[in-house]
Amino acid sequence: MESALAARGIDVRPPRSATPRGTAGEQVATIEGAGTAGPAERSEAVVTLVADDVLATVRDRIVARLRRRGLSEAEVLRAALDEGLDAHQANDVLEQLRSWGYVDDASLAEQLLVKAQSRKGQGREAARRTLGERLIRADIVDQLLADIDDADELERAVELARRRAPQVASLGTEVAHRRLSGFLARRGYSGVIVRQAVDRALAESGGSGVRFTTT
Repeated sequence: MESALAARGIDVRPPRSATPRGTAGEQVATIEGAGTAGPAERSEAVVTLVADDVLATVRDRIVARLRRRGLSEAEVLRAALDEGLDAHQANDVLEQLRSWGYVDDASLAEQLLVKAQSRKGQGREAARRTLGERLIRADIVDQLLADIDDADELERAVELARRRAPQVASLGTEVAHRRLSGFLARRGYSGVIVRQAVDRALAESGGSGVRFTTT
């Protein structure tokens, strides 16, 4: 039977890394037993083998992508669907990759948050948008952002404002305050954080031409 399937271009070998559907002996018996089965049974066996091969091919393509760049669970599902799998098959692929440790939304979210904060200077809300764009589960995003320390968030905003302050130093206090506030707001910092960070940055840069006064 194997030679007959091979002659038709069908690979009857189990996928290299697929989860077996029984022992090796059971799989061989299934293939060899197909020789005594009727046309319907033989056709079903061929369809099953072809389907398994398709799943393995799609899975291996997604694994190759995962080795280059982390993907969220939703991104894996979308990739599997784009490859032509149905929803059930796509979920099977996701479950297998998750069990192998290739997919972990919580871990990916932490990595993306660190990058958003350290490289892009993003505050909570901008980080939320960044994680949302990667289709990270909302419950994971909410918990991760809730764990951000307010004092750390403020210090990041202050540092950004300090670096920006010299560029607006000659514009006067009011304009400088407005420019810095807009700059931080666009990076996702809350109104309270923005006000505190801008006030501190302008107060520290008072000797460069910007004067800060309180009321």
